[in-house]
Amino acid sequence: MHDMQPYPVIILCGGLGLRMRHVAEGKPKALVPIGPRPVIWHVMKIYSRFGFRDFILPLGHGSTQIIAWFERYLSMTSDFTLHLHDGSHQYHTALPEDERAWRITFVHAGEETETGGRLKRCLPYIDSEHVLATYVDGVADVDLNAVFTQHREDERDVTLTSVRLPTSFGIVETQQRMLMEFSEKPVTHCSVNGGFLVFRTPVLDEISGDASVLEKDVLPRLAREGRAGVFAHDGFWHCMDTPKHVEHLNRLWDQGRAPWKWWGD
Repeated sequence: MHDMQPYPVIILCGGLGLRMRHVAEGKPKALVPIGPRPVIWHVMKIYSRFGFRDFILPLGHGSTQIIAWFERYLSMTSDFTLHLHDGSHQYHTALPEDERAWRITFVHAGEETETGGRLKRCLPYIDSEHVLATYVDGVADVDLNAVFTQHREDERDVTLTSVRLPTSFGIVETQQRMLMEFSEKPVTHCSVNGGFLVFRTPVLDEISGDASVLEKDVLPRLAREGRAGVFAHDGFWHCMDTPKHVEHLNRLWDQGRAPWKWWGD
């Protein structure tokens, strides 16, 4: 068991998830399940495995549902006795050891606030030199201690985790109208932002406001200024952006082949 880390983790969980509407069944993307638990729980377990157990959730769409899920979590997963005369609960099933240390700060960041603005809204609740951040819809077997160590060693203002994606299509190589090579859904040479970021906390104060987009305003500026680092992750990574992704991740979970699951049952 890893000791608890003093650095908080911001999980960006306020998006609409428009492409997932017919599988989300009225739930925000954060609560779309993989197996018996919502994806946000899986993301938290990934961080918790490395001792990061202080979470900040900048809420937007579906905020009341996300709060309600966590408030009901003990009752949904534990045997308990309800003392009807005063409404108190006596729980008989212990939480997993790491989850007992979870602390969750809910920030009402506004439904229209962009990703950069959501990070800035968390600033009053951070008192550490560094803060981690990620998206609610990506799972991976990334070594978060290695990401954090590289960030500290390189003295960057932000370090993001890059991943290589399998393309959704077969790649065709031709020469003079002849098919020279065909590769079905290969891993591309291009790297994309896989989330799992680490920031120096003062960087969040530089974000202009609610309309600032992390991916269009913050990260490009830091890159231009030579302040951004990259941790190249070559292992498993998968986002949950479409119904097809939901189906794939649930299949991996149901078959006991979920590479991001580094914890016991």
